[in-house]
Amino acid sequence: QAEDGIRDVAVTGVQTCALPISDRAIAAKALAGIDTSQRFAFVHLSALDAAGHGYGPGSRETQDALDDTDRLVEGLVAHCRRVWGSLRLIAFGDHGMVPVVRTVDALSPLTRSGLRFGRDAGYFVDATGIRFWYLTSEARTVVRRLFADADYGRFLEHDDWKRFGLDRCDRRNADDYFLAHPGVVLSPNFFGAKPPQGMHGYDPACPDNQGAFIYWDSSAITQPRSAGVVAARRLYTTMLHACGLAVPDAAPPPVVVTDCEPESPTFTLAAQPSHEALVSHDLLRIVRGVREAVPDCEAIALLGSFGRGEVVVRDEPQLRAVNDYD
Repeated sequence: QAEDGIRDVAVTGVQTCALPISDRAIAAKALAGIDTSQRFAFVHLSALDAAGHGYGPGSRETQDALDDTDRLVEGLVAHCRRVWGSLRLIAFGDHGMVPVVRTVDALSPLTRSGLRFGRDAGYFVDATGIRFWYLTSEARTVVRRLFADADYGRFLEHDDWKRFGLDRCDRRNADDYFLAHPGVVLSPNFFGAKPPQGMHGYDPACPDNQGAFIYWDSSAITQPRSAGVVAARRLYTTMLHACGLAVPDAAPPPVVVTDCEPESPTFTLAAQPSHEALVSHDLLRIVRGVREAVPDCEAIALLGSFGRGEVVVRDEPQLRAVNDYD
C-alpha cells in the first residue's frame, strides 16, 4: 500500500510447491529477508499443528515440536531486536488441539439412510461435524431422525447460529450443522479414513480448542495483562494498530496492550485474602530455605497446582495448604 508509505511487506511461510516446507527453512528465509525496509512481517510455522494431529497434544512428539517452535521464535525475536532495537510481537495460533478419545462412523448410517445424494440432500462429513443441504422437504426430517439418539454430538440450533456468527453467513454454506462433542472424531470422513490423535474445530468455548494469543511490546509496560478471549477477526485490526495504520471504523476493535486489565494471578480458586497470605508466606519460607542451602542456585521451580490457581487451603483446625508444596 504505497499510499500509506509502506514500501515492502515481508510475507514468509507461503507454501508454493507440492513438498512441505520445514519450519526451520521458513524461519531461515525470514531471518534472511527481514530488514529495516519493512514495517510488518508475517511468519507461519506449522510443525506443531502436524504433531498435534498425528500424535496428540500430550505426546512427546508434540512437546518436541513445541520446543523446536519456541527456539525458532526466539531466534526471530532476537534478530528483530538487533535490527530495530524494539518491536511488537503478536504470537497466536488459529486453534488449539483436543485429545481424541472416541471415533464414530457417521458416514455409514448416512449412506444407508435411503437419501439420494445430490437429489434428496447433500452433506459434507468433516472430522468434527457434518454440513447438510436439504433438497427436498422430507430430507431434514430424515436426517434429524437419523441423528436423534447420537450421544457424540448435536445439531446447532438458533442460539448457536447467532453465537457462532453463522446467521450472518451465506446460507449456501449449509442448511444445517451437526457438531461433534470435543474429543470425538467422525471417521471415516471426506478427508480420509485414518483418525487423528488430536483434533480441533469443536465448540469455541472448549478451552483446549482455543489457540494462544500473546502480544508483547518491548517498549510498553512490563506488567502482565490479560487480553481475555480474542476473536480471530480482531487479529487483522490488531496488526493494523500495531503498525500504526488506520483501523476502519466498521472493523472490530484491535487489542491495545495498555487497555488490557492487569493480571491478578492467585494461588487459590477462592482467592480469600487469608489463604493467599498463607501460601505467599510459605513460598517465601521455601525460597529463603533453598537459598540458604544452595547459595549459588539459579532457579527455583515450583510444581503442583500453583500455576493453575488451584491450591487448596483448609481452614480447620488451622490454616494449612494441602499437598501442593512439591
